[in-house]
Amino acid sequence: METISLSAFNATINSITQPRLVTYTNFVSLTLVWEAWNYHNQPPTDVTGDFQAILKLLDPPRAQHIAIPANTYEDGRHAYVQLERVIRGLQNTTNQTLALIHYAGHPTLDNPAWRQNTRDAVSKNQLTVIDPFLANITKGTHLFIDNAKVDIVYIFDCYNKYQFPHIKKIGKHGRVIELLAEGKGLENLDPPKTTLTRKLRDEIGRRKHLGHQFVEMADLAQTLAGRSQPNSINSVHHLIYQGTGSVCLTFNGPSSIDPASIPPSLDPLTFSVFLSESMTLAQIKEFLVLINSLPIAFRLSLDAVYEATKTGCTILLLQAPHSVIAKLSGLRGIGDITEVTYVKRSRRELTRESEIG
Repeated sequence: METISLSAFNATINSITQPRLVTYTNFVSLTLVWEAWNYHNQPPTDVTGDFQAILKLLDPPRAQHIAIPANTYEDGRHAYVQLERVIRGLQNTTNQTLALIHYAGHPTLDNPAWRQNTRDAVSKNQLTVIDPFLANITKGTHLFIDNAKVDIVYIFDCYNKYQFPHIKKIGKHGRVIELLAEGKGLENLDPPKTTLTRKLRDEIGRRKHLGHQFVEMADLAQTLAGRSQPNSINSVHHLIYQGTGSVCLTFNGPSSIDPASIPPSLDPLTFSVFLSESMTLAQIKEFLVLINSLPIAFRLSLDAVYEATKTGCTILLLQAPHSVIAKLSGLRGIGDITEVTYVKRSRRELTRESEIG
């Protein structure tokens, strides 16, 4: 397991627990929807209308709308080519740009043959007709352009089985690429009663009505996930593919509520940090002061301290909100609780050692 120095981890904590309030001077919005959209008898205009309503709440211009042909085998490729054209156009921009890419793909669910073919493909771990577009996005990293001025948010309003990339590529420029999707699998082919796009529209609208100063994508995903059953088709999948922050969008008009002052809606997750050096009692106390001073929306808690006497490193067992975990995931020195196999030294035991010695 790679390690991180205590000073570097402290700096990371300070960085990711501050809202990433970037002033965007350019917005690019794109919505791709299947002509075969069949979502509880809702027409395609419903989901595109919800996405346009989100843009109206956040004030970027209306999105370019691309309809994906319904009866061609290479639907995913068609969407991919259109998206590639948009993303490639941002390669050399010098303006601070946010690209919001929306994809709605709940097609032809009333077709028994499609349903059976999809189940068969999933059981064989094969891609379906719908999946090539998603596979190209999540695996075709050439679409994630290396331009410090461009942040990208992908919204996948679909429940098809595919894999997000698990290895975060940290950009040297501090830019962000985020992915937000409906569901984690294909255990049930029936779509949820409310689309992800509608959930986002309603929650963003609620926050603007209450007077929030801004909305952070990681916190938005955390809130929606808290309203869903774990591991169900309604679960929200969120990933920060590149960067250590999350895209924030400020609301225009009167705003008095700082979202950082609102406690998380989900119970915290446990994770481990592998430090490259042994921590002294004084350093542990200083670390506790640091994490206890964080805004309540991003606050961490220390559960235990582990010491690897042979290597001289320290392992911290911590709890943090889901939105913070999303920013830390994939970073050097950040591990899972299952990776901790050393003898535990609790804070109380360390304090006793100091008082005795």
